[in-house]
Amino acid sequence: MPTRYMDRRRLLALGGATALAACAPRGKLAVRPGLDAPQTQSVWAVAIGDQQPLVVHGTTQLETAGLSRFVRHDVSIPQDREVGQINWPGKRIDPAQDFYVAQLEQFDAIDVMLDQVAARLKPGQDVTVFVHGYNTNYAEAVYRHAQMAHDFEDDGVHISIAWPSEASATGYLTDRDSTLIARDYLERVLPRLVQRFPGRVVLVGHSMGAFLTMETLRQMSIGGTDITRELGALVLVSPDIRIDVFQAQVARIKRLPEVMVVILSQRDRALQLSSTLAGGQPRLGSAADIEVLSDMDLLVMDLSDLPNSGRGNHLAITTSPAAVAFVRGLSSDDPVLRDRRGGGLLVVRVPLLTLR
Repeated sequence: MPTRYMDRRRLLALGGATALAACAPRGKLAVRPGLDAPQTQSVWAVAIGDQQPLVVHGTTQLETAGLSRFVRHDVSIPQDREVGQINWPGKRIDPAQDFYVAQLEQFDAIDVMLDQVAARLKPGQDVTVFVHGYNTNYAEAVYRHAQMAHDFEDDGVHISIAWPSEASATGYLTDRDSTLIARDYLERVLPRLVQRFPGRVVLVGHSMGAFLTMETLRQMSIGGTDITRELGALVLVSPDIRIDVFQAQVARIKRLPEVMVVILSQRDRALQLSSTLAGGQPRLGSAADIEVLSDMDLLVMDLSDLPNSGRGNHLAITTSPAAVAFVRGLSSDDPVLRDRRGGGLLVVRVPLLTLR
């Protein structure tokens, strides 16, 4: 088949995917303290990047208001929904079906916010820090983090890092540039969290947020501020990172966390498109030949065998009921996670759980 025809097909596929994404409903930060929330999940948020005051995408009550960079959201989780599902709020909210913000509290400084986090944190609990991906607005990042925490039955504390995504399906390259700018801001935030909660911070980066996370950790290590060994775990979900770039990032990080996890799917449509944009270079989050990382102490959860989980399998670990059930069933005593340090590469296929 002629190369020109193949290029045209790729461009049409990218255009079609962009059009579909543009038609999808977007999350809105609907704040309704007067409604009777059935159950809530607290998510603190730290907004980073060159934006002051912070203008929140898709608000329903705060269209012209700026939020503080440090906010706690008590997100109402409806009971009438499937595991992994988020019902975005509209103009009229049904507490039985829709996600919305039941309470919102703003803080003047990160230390004031962390004081409240510390007061909520119980012995044995972790602080999960979530860095969202491309084409994600502020509200969607907060709601997705609340959904993950609730469905995973994680009773720890949850903090979202909101970097300034274009929140547009056509903004891929703009978002990529924004992550490079956001590195310096994230570099200032992460040490504050790790110093306050040593060994208890689980750092999770999704998609392009995984690229931002790894770039920041690399930059910090080169600059002499290496926090990786103080992390409880580092988790990269559907990382939009070229494999050789990932290897180069790891090479400059002095010491990797004792628990490092990569979650991938060879059926991830978003990363297939990203690979096309990159001239066919495979992404870490959809790699078929993960054995090239055999020299790393790395746990890989391969979700390729799961049925279609929506959103092109790009966030299957939290949208697939089977994947959610698997994560809920894990414990610190599980042989999959125990004594990982020095164990080399371990690939677990979910839900078949075939080790290789």
